[in-house]
Amino acid sequence: MASSKKVPPASSALLGTNALDVLFNQTHDALCVFDLEGRFLEVNQALVDKLGYSRTELLTMGFLPTVDSENREHVAEQFAKAVSGETVHHSVICLRKDGTTTHSDVTTAPLLEGGDPVAVIGIARDIDDLTVAQRERDTLAAVLDETLRSISDGLFLLDNDWRFVFVNPRGEEMAQRTQAELLGSTLWEAFPVMVESEFGSGYRRARAENVTVVTRARYEPYNLTLEATAYPSESVLAINLRDVTEEDRVDALLAEKEARIAAQAALLDSSRDAILVLGLDHVIKFWNRAAAHLYGWSAEEAIGTSIREMLYADPTLFDAVIADLLLAGEWFGDIEQVVRDGSRIIVEARWSLVYDIDGNPESTLAVNTDVTQRRRQEEVALRAQRMESLGNLAGGIAHDLNNVLTPVLMLVQMLAADETDAEKQKTLAVIESSAKRGADMMRQVLAFARGVEGRRIGVSCARLFAEVEAFCSEALPSTIHLRFELPNNAWDAVGDPTQLLQVLVNLATNARDAMPNGGELHVWAHNVDVTSPFALRLPAAGRYLCIQVEDSGMGMPPEVQEKLFEPFFTTKSIGSGTGLGLATSMSIVTSHGGSMQVFSEPGHGSRFDVYLPAPASANLALGERHEAKQELPLGTGQLVLIVDDEPDVRLVARMALESYGYRTMLACDGAEALNYLETFPGDIELVFSDITMPVMDGTTMVRIIGEKYPALPVLLTSGLSFVVPDPANSTGRREFIAKPYTADALRGMVARMLTTPDE
Repeated sequence: MASSKKVPPASSALLGTNALDVLFNQTHDALCVFDLEGRFLEVNQALVDKLGYSRTELLTMGFLPTVDSENREHVAEQFAKAVSGETVHHSVICLRKDGTTTHSDVTTAPLLEGGDPVAVIGIARDIDDLTVAQRERDTLAAVLDETLRSISDGLFLLDNDWRFVFVNPRGEEMAQRTQAELLGSTLWEAFPVMVESEFGSGYRRARAENVTVVTRARYEPYNLTLEATAYPSESVLAINLRDVTEEDRVDALLAEKEARIAAQAALLDSSRDAILVLGLDHVIKFWNRAAAHLYGWSAEEAIGTSIREMLYADPTLFDAVIADLLLAGEWFGDIEQVVRDGSRIIVEARWSLVYDIDGNPESTLAVNTDVTQRRRQEEVALRAQRMESLGNLAGGIAHDLNNVLTPVLMLVQMLAADETDAEKQKTLAVIESSAKRGADMMRQVLAFARGVEGRRIGVSCARLFAEVEAFCSEALPSTIHLRFELPNNAWDAVGDPTQLLQVLVNLATNARDAMPNGGELHVWAHNVDVTSPFALRLPAAGRYLCIQVEDSGMGMPPEVQEKLFEPFFTTKSIGSGTGLGLATSMSIVTSHGGSMQVFSEPGHGSRFDVYLPAPASANLALGERHEAKQELPLGTGQLVLIVDDEPDVRLVARMALESYGYRTMLACDGAEALNYLETFPGDIELVFSDITMPVMDGTTMVRIIGEKYPALPVLLTSGLSFVVPDPANSTGRREFIAKPYTADALRGMVARMLTTPDE
């Protein structure tokens, strides 16, 4: 410290003047006077408030206790300079009485008298707010600097002379220069190619017009596509530089993809198949013209709609298909859909998942082909094949069973002729009835399988109704009320009376089964002049008798009606029906040139309309003729050659004929029969032969007989009535009797052929 002279009284007097007193005590700055040892001689109220000591306390202290310990050495040095005659400015961290600190900007100056320092004046200005603000500015500057350095775009700041004043790390990478290399150099010096480039033009425009300018162009020196945004300000031009090379590549790929998609869409629109693109939520994204044509909704209506709700009445199958599609990635098959008008179609679907660039499914491509008509045709073809197979099966069964029933029928009739015991007669009648029932069943099977044609004679509608009514009265329970109505002018049909009766009996039986608790059966007929046969599935226009059979039973749903005439289809319980009744009836009606329609609703009964040809030339006389049972003439020893591969049939036929005075010879096939004819020329007067036989069948045998023995009559038989040889293909007298036949039928046919001359 300098000399420790005391301030003379004159100095105190000077400080006590009114003007100085006001300045000293009213100023906001802290003022004080120190002696040359650093003790307070005078303090103002601002300093008292700043340090928290009282005036009295301060006037007994030196300045060092009011200075932060880390700052004391520096403050002491500055005070010594003031004592030596210098005016010093410095910052001081002051220590308050309570131990807290405050920042001050301090000026210390010597108080001279006679040219020598006699005291030191101190002025302290509070800079706490400035310190905080500076700290905040420093922090903000650091954050801003860090932010600018960490952003992913290149950032360059150019002063008004186009010199680099800042470059962030990403800018260094993009410029392929370090900040040290760039700072201080101009843009045009560092990158001469910029002068004539689009980028240079954009930067100059931004500065000249004081507007933000975005430039996107190829920078060939670096083989990059860059996007530069220039932001002008008063002192700098900020340039944000972004590498958009990959973005441009992706945009080009997307543009190419969109163009390809547009071309594909045009191609898809020309496809005949319905092509759809669906989101994974089943919402339609693409819908070509063929889809609009097939389903009835335009692309504008369909896109954005859920296909699950749009095309599927019951989406259960659709959901199952989608589950399979998600597992396998593709699905092929037929599926039923509903179009706009409510009708149902069958499409052949080929669905595939479409994946995004990451391999995740993003949509479904569906290609649907309408195969409704094709599937129906295939179903018809399959049904025809099935019917043919069933016909072959039925024919084989009928052949074998008819061979079994033939001896039964003949034997039971022969036994009954010689039996006098009434009880045994009843027993034999039961056997005969059962055998005939079996024969009827076989005829029914054959009628269904082959559409066997019976006789075509005039059939009295009145007589047909009478027989059906008689059957219903006996076979139907009393709980069913019968109502038959036949107009007097009803036309007569043409056909086989037995087969037509079978059709109506089948319908009546089904009606009975449909009314287990009773009801009404209504049968009536009327004449119809058909002009539009197609609507009724008739072969031609003309006169038809329409017989309608209606019941008040339980009715049938549409899905049952669709299968109603299929063979072996039945809604009855096991053992209650064969499923052949309606199939056989339809076959009979169709073979007669007619048709059968069904109308039914669940709970409202059913009605069957049977259309039968009724030409004006129907021969009623033939239809009404009844043959009275005649006494059969006995044979006179004529020799009959019986040819059949079934031993039982041969044996019983021999018994039936020999009991009536004929002689017989037996052969097991056509070859053996021809051998007998050569061995006994002229002795055999009639050949009675089966048609279906091994080694040589009856057809071949008949042809050879026609060539070698043209006058020899031949009676043919078969369990398959549809294999009757065409008389035009043979010579001589030829007749046919179907198996199973009775003994009387066989005797009668043999007698007629041996006694009636050949015409």
